[in-house]
Amino acid sequence: MNIVDQGSVLSPVLFNVYTSDIMNTTSWKFMYADDVGLVTQAESFEKLEEILNEDLSIVQTYFKSWHLTLNPNKTTSIAFHLNNRESDRKLNLMAQGVYIQGEDAPKYLGIKLDRTLTFKQHLEGVKNKLKTRNNIISKLAGTNWRCRANVLRTSALALVYSAGEYCAPV
Repeated sequence: MNIVDQGSVLSPVLFNVYTSDIMNTTSWKFMYADDVGLVTQAESFEKLEEILNEDLSIVQTYFKSWHLTLNPNKTTSIAFHLNNRESDRKLNLMAQGVYIQGEDAPKYLGIKLDRTLTFKQHLEGVKNKLKTRNNIISKLAGTNWRCRANVLRTSALALVYSAGEYCAPV
């Protein structure tokens, strides 16, 4: 039985309350709504994989006790390293007996993270989104439509500004 619909404004808050007692892990946990990120550092990839696999096991046990499921097909990993060649390495991680796919630029909360943290792919995506939305505003401002200034401003704020501002501080 679902008490709160998916997409409800209460869903992220209730999920955070529901999972606020999540067990201690060696990794740092970043949680928002139903997205959980585990971040850790180690002196070797072997140690890193050991820590993350142990923490994934802890999280899976916790989720199981609260009737939640971790979907290994939606779970990805990425390695950040000062040496770019080393960060190409794929981590050997498992969740529920399934190997977790390594990605070069996974998306987390709408941000494309790349292994060197340049955010080039993310910024390219934002640029394309803004270009498309700006074209819509241009069409509204065209001579045939004769939109009023306040309608254009509201539309621009809703369509363009919101997309450009999202995660801008990052």
